[in-house]
Amino acid sequence: KRYCYATFLQFFIFATFVFAQEPVSSDWTQPTSIPDRGGSATGNVGNNLAILSTGRLVLIYNETDSNGAIKLYQTVSDDDGQSWSQPTIFSPVSGLIGACCVTVAVDKNDVLHAVFTAKSPEEGLYYTKSTDGGQTWSEARRISATIRHQISYHFISTDARGRLHVFWHDGNTDDDTMPAEVMYTRSLDQGATWSSPEMLSQDDGKHSAFPRADFAPTTSDTLLIAWRDARPSGDDWDIYGAISTDGGATWQERLIAGGSGRQWDPMVQIDQHGTIHLGVMEYPAGHQIDVFVWYTRSTDGGETWSSPQTMREARTIFPVFTYDATHDILWYFLRIESAPGSNATSDLGVRYTLDGGETWSDLERLTALEQGGTKFPAFVTGVDGIVRVVYSLKDDAGNDKLYFQKRRSVPGQPAEQEPETFFVVHCEPQTPHLFPQLIRLVDIANRFDIPLTIEFAPQWVEMILADPQKEQRVRTWQQQGHEIAAHHHSVYHLNWDGFTNYPDSVIQALGKMDEFRGNMDAYRAVVEPIAGDSLLLTMGGPGLSDPDSSVDWQPDFLYRTGGGREPDRAFSSPRVVGMGDYNACQVDYFFIDDQATVNALKEQYNATPDKDVVGATTHVFNFVPDSTYLIDWFQFIQNTRTKTVRQIMQDHGCKPDTILTGIQDALTALPKTFRLYQNFPNPFNPETTIIYEVPENMLVNLTIYNVQGRRIKTLVNAEHRPGKYSINWDGRDERGLRVATGVYFYQIRFGTRGVVTKKLLLLK
Repeated sequence: KRYCYATFLQFFIFATFVFAQEPVSSDWTQPTSIPDRGGSATGNVGNNLAILSTGRLVLIYNETDSNGAIKLYQTVSDDDGQSWSQPTIFSPVSGLIGACCVTVAVDKNDVLHAVFTAKSPEEGLYYTKSTDGGQTWSEARRISATIRHQISYHFISTDARGRLHVFWHDGNTDDDTMPAEVMYTRSLDQGATWSSPEMLSQDDGKHSAFPRADFAPTTSDTLLIAWRDARPSGDDWDIYGAISTDGGATWQERLIAGGSGRQWDPMVQIDQHGTIHLGVMEYPAGHQIDVFVWYTRSTDGGETWSSPQTMREARTIFPVFTYDATHDILWYFLRIESAPGSNATSDLGVRYTLDGGETWSDLERLTALEQGGTKFPAFVTGVDGIVRVVYSLKDDAGNDKLYFQKRRSVPGQPAEQEPETFFVVHCEPQTPHLFPQLIRLVDIANRFDIPLTIEFAPQWVEMILADPQKEQRVRTWQQQGHEIAAHHHSVYHLNWDGFTNYPDSVIQALGKMDEFRGNMDAYRAVVEPIAGDSLLLTMGGPGLSDPDSSVDWQPDFLYRTGGGREPDRAFSSPRVVGMGDYNACQVDYFFIDDQATVNALKEQYNATPDKDVVGATTHVFNFVPDSTYLIDWFQFIQNTRTKTVRQIMQDHGCKPDTILTGIQDALTALPKTFRLYQNFPNPFNPETTIIYEVPENMLVNLTIYNVQGRRIKTLVNAEHRPGKYSINWDGRDERGLRVATGVYFYQIRFGTRGVVTKKLLLLK
């Protein structure tokens, strides 16, 4: 049966489209660079990116060196694209010459399967697999028994029944003497043996090329591989395909979509329900510039198809699907082309459907370049439902460089937020005289843009409220985003029995009941004038004067009775920070206390035989004059009989804390030299951070220039004391207007002592 969409196309034949550029979607992260070996790094047609159930990302890419030689490299990321391993040669190509263009798939058992081409010693298509997340690969084996002309544009797909499917075209669409035809092979034993390659297209001397399909989620035996076919006369191309109803054992070719114009580069996705989704790129007859992409689906094995739906109108190309089986979400990626010209651009966009293709979301734009374009994008979706993408962009030297982006959340679910780190300043009862040290600590936190939770013992509260200047300073800290709270170790309340370390029998036997059952109302009357609704209590032990020093050591908990940083989240009873209620990964303490007390606590901890860890304290700073003392709980709790803090953090999905290192440096040492750091992120959009160090009092000027040397914006022009500073640039000039994509320079003048200049790249 022939499915002709001539009527569907007539609207586009007589139309000229003018579009307002969609803004870059805030649902996607900014692009971050992936390391390479210094050459020109790209993917290829087909997916060269895979994600395992563990979250590991495996990327295999082509890199061309300065002599024009192409090599295959592999890099992995175990922190969701934040960092990547140093690229290494893709080991299966050892002994092969001219290896290129890996496509990769991962099966339900986390086995990686990859195919690539090589020129010698035997030209053909090669297969390899890895069962350990890409650490080692099997020896590559040739799976294409014969070659008519040349192998191009190969794909590999798994399915939910463990079968492997590989398809490609043999020929050259730019040379009519080498007509391309679509070939197919499969493996039923995890790549140990392969069927003899068979031709799926009609051997008619006309090009049949660029087959693409993904069967990964389906258990169905009904499969479709689609391609573009030059069977019609002239420059007219149609979409043909081969359908199998027995899992790939036999195939039947048929026309899928035809009509006037050129239907090109189809993509097939079969979902877990067996629905066949088809994306097509089309050049309307007589209006080739108005290329667009459309979508249709079949729920009966390709017998009938839904009415085509335009996914974006003129100047969109190359449809690609990725499917989230966990949430049953289909993603339709496309490339957005600008008008032809010297500043032509090519950006990425995507739409998704939550109802199997009935309706689609608005378009989300991943990039908005002002020059150049994305190249060879690869897409994967993890079991968490988050979509990741890798693509190439050209740098100033004309080399392709790899970049990574991901969606921040699954549609319909709240965006993932980084677990909060609590930096707690613990102002002990006996140390109100150390208020000047607290001022210094808050100044350092402001420099690093870190909010603090400052806990005041009642003695501190009384001291602050008695001095209007001190009270005004604390109110200023609140306005700056710091949380003002209160604490006391010996507060106990009948309703909060579960939050004390000691059972009533122990407390009563030691005659400490009155001491522990303090008057909560009286306590709150003292501290709430300064702490407001953000009363924060700590309970811990054993302290130096606690009633039973033989009980297991427990790092201090934090309990919040008010909203704190989230005023709408008020509680009628305390909650534990660090155990999930506050999404807190770390509680980092700055103790404003005397050195002897902290040293004694450390000794007592070391002498405690059973060290339970039930909180999430990670670092303790003792902040006293000239003190550099640091207690690192990571070192303390490696031999505990319960979970370590490191394990607790991993359970909460936390990442190692790097901010504290910077704070500790600021607390313990001033810069010794002038220094300007490379901005981060770089490239950036819309904002980047610049850090610099000043070793002595002086005037500092930091200015942004364009490549012509014209001043864009002065970021800093002020006297500085010794220290480490940071400033953000939001990509705007002195008038507040956003500047164009491109290379810029930031230059710092350290008084009369020197000038340093570095380069940054703004992408839109």
